Amino acid sequence: MSAFKPKEVPVTASMAELPLFLLVSCICFGLASVTGWIMALKHFDDKPLPPLFTAVHGLCSLAGLAALGWAVFAVGAKGYPILALLFFVIAFGDGTLLLAFHVMKKKHPSLAIIGHGAMAAQAVAVLVLATMMST
Repeated sequence: MSAFKPKEVPVTASMAELPLFLLVSCICFGLASVTGWIMALKHFDDKPLPPLFTAVHGLCSLAGLAALGWAVFAVGAKGYPILALLFFVIAFGDGTLLLAFHVMKKKHPSLAIIGHGAMAAQAVAVLVLATMMST
């Protein structure tokens, strides 16, 4: 009895798909930015954060990070997309810290919110530049 071995299919994408992945990432991070601004304004007004905005912000950021990661690792993007991915990973780490405060029902540190937003804004600027240069 021989063991069945499935045919290995390499997971790669062509450079022609790069603008699409970068555009999807821009849209996801655009939605995350809007919800992030709303949550930041609510935080600095000492109002409670709506759970829906928190969920949309996190899920859109994760989807954008996945699309950008696919563009870098599967398509093989070079330059600005890699820099944007690096900045988003740093912002994602800070966002994870903020999520921990949210889960523990503790007040979010304002400095962490400002750092998270500043790093994410910088990453969005680099991502938009990369998207414009890829078309």
